[in-house]
Amino acid sequence: MKNTKKVLLVALMLIGIVLCFAEETEYSVTVTVTGITNYEGGISIGLFSNEENYSKGDVFLGAFVKADNETITYTFENIPEGVYAIAIYHDENSNKKLDSNFLHIPKEGYGFSNNVFGTFGPPKFEKAKFEVKKDIQLEIRMKY
Repeated sequence: MKNTKKVLLVALMLIGIVLCFAEETEYSVTVTVTGITNYEGGISIGLFSNEENYSKGDVFLGAFVKADNETITYTFENIPEGVYAIAIYHDENSNKKLDSNFLHIPKEGYGFSNNVFGTFGPPKFEKAKFEVKKDIQLEIRMKY
């Protein structure tokens, strides 16, 4: 009985030591959106975890933030290390889609991580990607 208590105590101490020195593997990604021209609707922010999901529009995490200032900030928490990209749009009429005209030119503001834009459509994942190995702060300027 006495040995069992000692073994249990040592095991708990070792677990505590390992947890104290364990490397952090999840981080925060803070996105600041600038250049918002009106305060209708909100800003949709999509965090994409790989090229395939980015091209499909399948977000890893998403957020919708009220457009109540010309600059808004949102933080994604507990993001694992990896390569990501962000796409944003100003959903002025809150219909949960980026409205465009008959030529598929956006009628609402939009933007991408690294402040890159595509020629005929969104930029390639390769241009918008960024690596998360620590807490990250990004600024994305809205384009209307």
